[in-house]
Amino acid sequence: MIELVRGENLSKSYNIKLSLTKSIKVKAVEDVSLSIIKNEVFGLVGESGSGKSTLGRLMLYMERPDSGKIIFKGLDLSKAKGEEVRTARRKMQVVFQNPDLSLDPRMRIYDTLKEALECCKYKGDFKERMKTVMEDVGLSVDALSMFPHQLSGGMKQRVALARAILAEPEFIVLDEPTSALDVSVQAQILNLLIELRKKLNLTYLFISHNLSVVSYVSDRVGVMYLGKLLEIGECDEVFNEPLHPYTKLLISSVPTLYMAKKFFAQNHSGVAENGDENVSGCRFFKRCPYAKDICKSKEPELKGDKHMVACHFA
Repeated sequence: MIELVRGENLSKSYNIKLSLTKSIKVKAVEDVSLSIIKNEVFGLVGESGSGKSTLGRLMLYMERPDSGKIIFKGLDLSKAKGEEVRTARRKMQVVFQNPDLSLDPRMRIYDTLKEALECCKYKGDFKERMKTVMEDVGLSVDALSMFPHQLSGGMKQRVALARAILAEPEFIVLDEPTSALDVSVQAQILNLLIELRKKLNLTYLFISHNLSVVSYVSDRVGVMYLGKLLEIGECDEVFNEPLHPYTKLLISSVPTLYMAKKFFAQNHSGVAENGDENVSGCRFFKRCPYAKDICKSKEPELKGDKHMVACHFA
């Protein structure tokens, strides 16, 4: 197995202004390490506000981490110079959640894709490349002359995906790519992503709060809570034999139709904690039905071989 991209001890925080005189520091990601293998789909799940999207932007080097480093194909991006970073970034793309916000409503699809080709300094024939990519994502070439408002939600997300693969990337971050779509259209986009991965030898970081969607497309999965990875493992193993109480809590909220087993985390608090609190122990301590004194005072390390978990009593 060949490692494509790796994040080491990544941390990122933001200052949130509450008023003219008061602000708080929110830790979006804290000391997270993640390795993604070439040609795999790594799913990242967790509640809203757990830091999934921030980690995705860090892995793309769209945002610089407060500490830690990103290594893409052996290149440490934090130490690389401008042109080296730009060259690497052309091989790293992103598809955002809502195509209505990621596509310029004043630009025809042709101009949107042309701009992408110009940014990645594509040397070939623009029209031929666009034609090939539109066929790859299942769209007619006629759509190139249209504006985004003339397309359905699924078609707009296909355009966003076409823009991402124009530069012939190797690594794509998919940030909730199907959550804004109808269920039937979601299935079409997911199947398209699977086909493109095989056809173009792509590697995905698939971010979602929908466990059934992640279980359908992912090879491995990571469970994130308050800026920390609590569990990592093979997709089937994590969903069928979860080790962390938080993972069990997430699975218990999913209809049994999509999972082989049903887990119930009893006596847990349904209220999520805030990322701005200084936590000395386990982040899930206040919501965990199995918590002991050691959980409050000592933070568990992410340990294991193929199936890793950060819990004192896993």
